[in-house]
Amino acid sequence: MELLLRRLLKILHFLFIKLHARVDAAEQYLLLKSQPNTRAKATVKTPQGSRITPHDLISPRKESTTLSPLHAFSRTDLYIALFSMGVALVTFWSTVMPNVGLGDDGEMAIAALHCGVPHPSGYPLWTISAGLFSKLIPFGNASWKLNLFSGLCASLAVGLVALLSRSSSRWLGLNKNAASFLALTTSLTFAWSVPVWSQATIGKGTYSLHVLLMLMLATLCYLWIRTPAWRNAFVWIVFSFSLGMSNHHMTLAMAALPLLVILLLHRPLFWEYTIYSLLIGSALYLGFAYLSSTPEVMKSALRFFYTTATAFLLLLCSKKKFTEWRQGFLLVIVVILGLLPYLYMPLASSTNPPMNWSYTSTREGFFYAINRSQYWGTLANHLQATIGKAMGIPPAQKPQEARIQTESKLQLFIGFFQRFWMVLFKNISPLPLLLIAALIFFLARQVREQQIWFTLLVIGFLLASFFEPIMAPSGYDNPVWDMQKPWQGLGYGFLLLLASYSTSVLIVVLRLKIRSISSILLFLCGIVTIYTFFIGLPRSSQKNHWFGWMFGHDMLANLPPNSVVFGGTDPGRFIPTYMIFGESFQDPCCKRDPTFDRRDLYIITQNALADVYYNQYIRSQYTDERPSTFHWIERFLGRDQTYPKENLILPHYQEITTIYQKLVQQVQDNSQLANLQINSSPLNTAIAEWIFLRNRDHHHFFVEESFPMPWSYPYAIPHGLCYEINHDPLPELSDDIVAKDREFWTHYINCLRNMKGFEHDEVAQHSFAKLRNTTGNIYAFRHMIRDAEFAYKQALDLWPGNCETVENMINLLSQQERFQEADALVTSSLLIDPNSPALKKMKEMTEIRLKSSKEAPLLEQRFDAEPKNRPLFIKLVQDYINIGNHTKVDQLISNVIIESPQDPKLLRDMINLYVMQKNIPQALAIADLLSKVQPDQWDVLFAKAKYLLILKKKDEAIFNLQQAIKLGGQVALQQFFHEPIFQQLTNEPAFQQFLRTQQKS
Repeated sequence: MELLLRRLLKILHFLFIKLHARVDAAEQYLLLKSQPNTRAKATVKTPQGSRITPHDLISPRKESTTLSPLHAFSRTDLYIALFSMGVALVTFWSTVMPNVGLGDDGEMAIAALHCGVPHPSGYPLWTISAGLFSKLIPFGNASWKLNLFSGLCASLAVGLVALLSRSSSRWLGLNKNAASFLALTTSLTFAWSVPVWSQATIGKGTYSLHVLLMLMLATLCYLWIRTPAWRNAFVWIVFSFSLGMSNHHMTLAMAALPLLVILLLHRPLFWEYTIYSLLIGSALYLGFAYLSSTPEVMKSALRFFYTTATAFLLLLCSKKKFTEWRQGFLLVIVVILGLLPYLYMPLASSTNPPMNWSYTSTREGFFYAINRSQYWGTLANHLQATIGKAMGIPPAQKPQEARIQTESKLQLFIGFFQRFWMVLFKNISPLPLLLIAALIFFLARQVREQQIWFTLLVIGFLLASFFEPIMAPSGYDNPVWDMQKPWQGLGYGFLLLLASYSTSVLIVVLRLKIRSISSILLFLCGIVTIYTFFIGLPRSSQKNHWFGWMFGHDMLANLPPNSVVFGGTDPGRFIPTYMIFGESFQDPCCKRDPTFDRRDLYIITQNALADVYYNQYIRSQYTDERPSTFHWIERFLGRDQTYPKENLILPHYQEITTIYQKLVQQVQDNSQLANLQINSSPLNTAIAEWIFLRNRDHHHFFVEESFPMPWSYPYAIPHGLCYEINHDPLPELSDDIVAKDREFWTHYINCLRNMKGFEHDEVAQHSFAKLRNTTGNIYAFRHMIRDAEFAYKQALDLWPGNCETVENMINLLSQQERFQEADALVTSSLLIDPNSPALKKMKEMTEIRLKSSKEAPLLEQRFDAEPKNRPLFIKLVQDYINIGNHTKVDQLISNVIIESPQDPKLLRDMINLYVMQKNIPQALAIADLLSKVQPDQWDVLFAKAKYLLILKKKDEAIFNLQQAIKLGGQVALQQFFHEPIFQQLTNEPAFQQFLRTQQKS
C-alpha cells in the first residue's frame, strides 16, 4: 500500500510539474505578445521539449474543440452534487413555513403573486422567478409555494458547493472516496448552517437567490481557472454578475472577483478587460445619472465616462490592437440581458398592482426604486462617495440618522468582526478556521492555479462577510445583527469551500507522515456536519410555524366591514397586505380558514404617508383616481376586482405640504425643528390624523403601531392584537374594556407559549411583543399605571430584549420612584443584548437616577443647614431633576430666588436650567425678574421675546424684541437675523417698518 501511495505521489508530482511548465510558457508568450515591437510569431519550448503555440495557450480555437470548460466536473461530481442538493431540498421543504412569514414576506408575496413591485430596489429577478414558480405548482397555498421557491434556490446553491468541493478536492490530489465524503460534509454543513437554512424556509427568497447567483459566479471563475484557454469565461461571469444585480444590489460587493481572476490568471489581458468593464460601467452610470435628474450625479458620470474613454484611447495607442474585442461586444450584450429584468418594474407598475412601491411606471419613481432613495446610504450616495470623489465631485453632506452611537467606525467594525466569529463558532464550530490556518504552512507547495483558486475564495469570503460592515458600519447589537444575519450565508459558503480546500491539501501532504490523517480529518468534518444540523434545526425550521398567518388572521378576521387599517411595523403592514390581497383571493381549499375573505379592508402604511410615491400608490387604489376602464392585460391580472369599491378621501401632495407647514409652525423650537427635518414620524402622524378625520364617518379605523401616534390615544380602544380609533375621544377606558384586553392577551400569550417552535422563533416573539407594548402605551398615556405595567410586563415576557418596552417600563417605574427595579430591569436586558447602545445608555440613566434618589434626601438635610451653599444647591437641584421630581425642583428654586431676588447670576443660571429642561413658562417667569434687575441688558429682553414667541404670545414678543434691538443696536439686530425662530416675524408689516428704521440708523 505504501508503495502504491509513493507511486501515486510521483505521478501527481510529475503532472503538477508539467502543468506548471505549460503555465510558465504561457506567461512568457503573453509577455512577448504584449511588447509593441514583437512581430514574429512566437513559440515557446517547455522543459520537456514540446513546443506550444500562442493559441494553444490563450485562444480556445484549437483546445476548446477537444476540452470543454466542464471537463473539470466528472460524472461522479455531478452525482454527489445532485445527492447533496436532494438532501438539502428534502430538509428545506420538510421544514418550510406553511404560510406567510413575518417581516417582508407578505409584501414580497403580493409582488410576486400579483405581478407587482416590492420595496426598493424592486428585486425584479426574484419577483419574476418566484411568481412563475408559484404558477407551476397547481395545488397549495400561494405563500407556501413561494417558500418552496426559497428552498429550491438554496438547495441549488448547496449543489454548487458540493460540485466545487469535490472537483477541487480531486484537483488537489485527494482520492475519489475521500473527495466524495468531504464534498458531502462541506455542502451539508453549508445547507444546515443557520444563515442558509433559516432563509430557505421563508418567503423572502432574495437572500437564497443571491447566494445561488454568487456561487454560480464563483463556479464560473473556478472553471476559468481550470480551463485558462476558455475565451468566453469572463463574458459568462459578467452575465452571472448582471443577473445578481437584477436580484439585489449587494451583488456589488462581489464586483472585484471577475477582474481578480484575470489579474491572477491572464495578467496581460487584465487592462483590456478592465477597460471594457469600465466603459460599460460608465455607460450605465450615465443612464443612472440621466434618471436621477441631479446635476452633481450627471457631472460625476460625465467625468467618469470621459476618463474611461481617454484610458481606452491610451490603451489602444499602446497596444495597437485589442485581441479580445469580440468579447467586449459580448459583454455589452450580456450586461443588457442580465439587467433586462428591471424592465419588468415599470411595465408591472403601469397596471396598478396591489403592491406598487415607488410607482416605478414614472421616471422619477423608477429612479427612486433602483437608487433605494427611501433608505440611508442610497446607491447615488455610494457612487458619489467612491467614483464621484475620485472625479472631484464628493457627495453633498446629508443629515445623519438620529441614533445612539458612541463608538467610532473602527470600533463598530471590530465589534462586528468579533461577533461574526463568535456566532460562526456557535453555528459550525471553530474547525473550519483551524483547518484554513493550518494550510498556511503548505500553501506555497500548490501550483499557481490552485493558489489562484484559494485566493479567490479568501477574497470572496471577506467581501461577502465584511463588505457592508466596512462600507456602512451600523453596530453589532441584536437588531443590527438580525438584519445582517441573512447575508452571512454566502460568506459561510466561501469559508466552507476554503475549509474543504484546506482539508484536501492537509490530507494529501500529511498522509505519508500521518497515515490516519485522512480518517481523522474526515471524521471531524462529519462530526461538524452533524453538530451543525442539531444547532440549526430548532433555530431554522419553520415547520408548523403559523405565527405570520395568526398575526394577520387574528388581527383582521373580526374587523367591521370596510375598515381602514394603519399598518406600522413590517409585519403590521405587510402581513395584512398579504391577507387582504393574497389569502383572501385563494381557493377555500388552500386556506387554513376557508371562510377568511377580507378584500373589503383598506391597508395603509403608517410610516410612508409623507412619501410622494406612496401617496400616488394608495391614491391610485383607494380614491376616485383609480382607473375606471381596464385593458385585457389588467383584466387578466384581476386589477378590475382587486380593490374595495368605496373610495377614501386621501390627501394630495399639495395638502401634505400644507400639513407640513402647519406642523412646522407648531414646533418653532430649533431642536424640534431640526428633528422634524430628519425624522418624518411627526409628519406621518399628522397625515394619518388628517385621513382619520375626513373618513371616520364612513369607516372604522384600526392601528398596528410602529411609532406612537399621540393624537390617536384619546380615541384608542384596545382591540385584540391592534387598537381601534373611536369616532370621538373617550373620557376614560372602562373597566370592562381593560378586563377584556387583559383576558385576551393572557389567553393569547399562553397559546403562543404552547405552540411548538415559538421559543426559538425570535421574529414571532419580537412581533407579538411589539403589539402588546402598544396597548401599554395607551394605558400609560391615560396614567393607568397598573394596567400599563401589566401590559409592559407581558410584552417583556414575550421578548425580554425589547429596547422600546424596556425604556417605557423604566420610565413607568421611575415615575413611581422605583429606581432599584428600573436598574435591575435594564441589567437583565443587557444580559440578552450586551452590545446594545440604547440599553447601555438606559443603564447609565438608571444608575444616575438610583444614585440621585439615595443622595437627594441627605443633600437636602445638608442644604437646610447651609442655605447659602450654592454648589450644594445646584447639586441638589440636579439630583431632583435626575429622578424627575420637578415639583421639588420648582420649590427649591423658588425658595432660593426669594432669598436672593437681586442676584443676576443666580437668575441667569436658573433660566438656563429651565430652558435645558424645556420648561419655557418657568424660564419666562424668571426672565421677567431678571429684566427688572438688569433693565439695561438687551439680551434679557431678547430671550424673553423668544420664550413669548414659543408660547404663542406674538404681540408681547414683538414689543420685547423691539426694546432689545433698541438697547443692543447692531449686535442685537445681527443676532435677530441669526435666530430661525424670529423669521416668522419678518412678514409682519409693523415689524418690517421697525427693522427698516433700525437698519437706517
